[in-house]
Amino acid sequence: MNNKRVKKAIVLLTTGVLLGSYLAPSFAFAQETTGNVESNILESENQTSPLSSPDDRNTLPSTVYMKDKQTSDEKKVISQETSDSESSNILQKNNEPTVQGACGTAPISLDLTTGTLTIGSGVVTYLGSGQGATLAGWMRRSNMDSSMVSNIIIDGSLTFEDGDASSYFFASMDNLKSITGLGNLTFGTKYNLRSMFLGCSSLLSLDIANLNTSGATDVGNMFQDCSSLTTLDLSNFDTSKVTYMGQMFSRASSLSSVNISNFDTSNVTGMDLMFDECTNLKAIDVSQFNTSNVTNMYGMFYDCSSLSKLNLSNFDTRKVTEMTDMLNLNVGAGYSADNFELSLGKYFVSTPGNSIMDDIGDTDKHTNKWQNVGEGTVNNPKGNFIYTSYDLMANYDGNTMSDTYVFQRLEPVKGADVTAKYIDTKGIKISEDIVKSGNVGDDYSTEKKEIAGYTFKEVQGNVSGQFTNQAQAVTYIYTKNPISGSDVTAKYVDTDGNSISEDIVKSGNIGEDYSTEQKEIAGYTFKEVQGNVSGQFTNQAQAVTYIYTKNPISGGDVTAKYVDTDGNSISEDIVKSGNIGEDYSTEQKEIAGYTLKEVQGNISGQFTNQAQTVIYVYTKSKIIPESKTDNKTKYKEETHHEGLASSAKDALPETGESEKMALINVYIGFIFLVISLITTLLGVKNLEINYHTKMIKNIKYHYNRWMRS
Repeated sequence: MNNKRVKKAIVLLTTGVLLGSYLAPSFAFAQETTGNVESNILESENQTSPLSSPDDRNTLPSTVYMKDKQTSDEKKVISQETSDSESSNILQKNNEPTVQGACGTAPISLDLTTGTLTIGSGVVTYLGSGQGATLAGWMRRSNMDSSMVSNIIIDGSLTFEDGDASSYFFASMDNLKSITGLGNLTFGTKYNLRSMFLGCSSLLSLDIANLNTSGATDVGNMFQDCSSLTTLDLSNFDTSKVTYMGQMFSRASSLSSVNISNFDTSNVTGMDLMFDECTNLKAIDVSQFNTSNVTNMYGMFYDCSSLSKLNLSNFDTRKVTEMTDMLNLNVGAGYSADNFELSLGKYFVSTPGNSIMDDIGDTDKHTNKWQNVGEGTVNNPKGNFIYTSYDLMANYDGNTMSDTYVFQRLEPVKGADVTAKYIDTKGIKISEDIVKSGNVGDDYSTEKKEIAGYTFKEVQGNVSGQFTNQAQAVTYIYTKNPISGSDVTAKYVDTDGNSISEDIVKSGNIGEDYSTEQKEIAGYTFKEVQGNVSGQFTNQAQAVTYIYTKNPISGGDVTAKYVDTDGNSISEDIVKSGNIGEDYSTEQKEIAGYTLKEVQGNISGQFTNQAQTVIYVYTKSKIIPESKTDNKTKYKEETHHEGLASSAKDALPETGESEKMALINVYIGFIFLVISLITTLLGVKNLEINYHTKMIKNIKYHYNRWMRS
């Protein structure tokens, strides 16, 4: 029993220790975080900076103001954001894609994947104890890291209580790039938009057209340090109740244009450092500003070094007590521009003893003094008031000196010419030069030409600049537009002009290079080329002919055969030999006792790599066969026939004459008739008749043989 109790006690004790070790750090961390947040924000809220209110700013000496201008508003947020950096990993550890929280009574949701913070409908209160002065502070209370936010979407009505609940609301969210739904913000009747976007250094654009500013009294530092903003359209801003605009755009260094033309400044008392260090701002339209109640214009346009003109003709500075560095546009270097237009009006009054603007640095174009335009122009002033910066402010009297002031020009000195040249890529002139003339220090500009048949490629030299005492050249280089040229054909032939390989056709644009190549052709040796092996395409067709000699190659023999109709050889074969492509010919033979009938094969042609045969076929000549006789009389008849034949042969005429042969036949027939008649009349025996008959036959036989021979 005791053992069971002991075991149970040990288990409970172990569980308690483990549970305590798990909960204690979280409890301690929560206490520490809450304490830090509250103490930091509370401390910042209770700090009394010399720049904490417009009234204080208006009474602060300028030297102190410049020193502390970056601390008054920033200290408050910096102290808050220190706690943010210390708690940058206060996120839920469950790897969920979104983190939920609250801003006042409005729900907030952070998408950790996209960095999008969505704010729903609700009310934002200013607790005063430092527990929710900024959106970053509300996020911190919900264990969210404001540095992870890149986009904010306000998709419900977000209401701010009167007073300071809306000030600093988006301050120091330095990774924030865009805000959607600013038109969903609602306010009371009198509220503060001070430092609302302070330190949002990554903010690229801001659609602020629908932001309700009708009850705002303080817009100081509103866009301070928004260093990525390039443009701002505040034409819909209602500033009728605003009393303070100090540092409104301070250090918005990328801001090149801002529309403030509809600002109502009739109640504004502080404009100190309003455009401080807007170094990229090209123009500011403050010509309609009502400054009759302004008391502080300290550094209003401090280091606006890109401005080329400033129209203060409507400024009423009779109540202004602080104007130090108001027009110090180029800190430390004075006015380095070639010219600057400063318009001053009737009620512009400078404060005694203040250094309102730096002296002008003299250049090769102007002196170090201001001169009013008078009856002249800004490029050729003819006024009578010529002062240094200090003297102008000290002596200015709006009743008699209201005008536009520019830098006093030096007497012009003729400069050397600037010549614009127009050439192709080979340096050949393709258009007339243009020569510019002017005085030293005057601006010049050259222009690219549109030249038919050419395309602009590049320019060498300064397209625009200023005339100097040295001649200058600007060279515009063009490429010729391609025009299809006629083809170039490479031919490959033998010495007889016969094609021995496929032609190669080259195509290109007129003026482009071409080249042709000699081929290695089996069985041939290169001899020569006719035409240009390489050159340029023109508008005429060109040919390049490569000529080759054929290499000798033994061909197959050509055999002429001589046979009878039965295929039996009747004469010796004749074998012809030669190289492939060479000609051969065979001949018909005269063969005794035979007559040519036909030829099989090509009598003539060319040797190839195959043996060839030409067959001459002959028929045997016909011979009349002898009559059969008895063996007993054969010899006697032959002898007798031979004698008759011999006699007849001797008596026969020469062959070849048909008329003579006809006479001979008539003669023989006549003899035969006479013999027959005598035999009949005289009764010669049968033997004698047979003898004469045989004799006549022998005569005909030998006659026929004689005729055939």
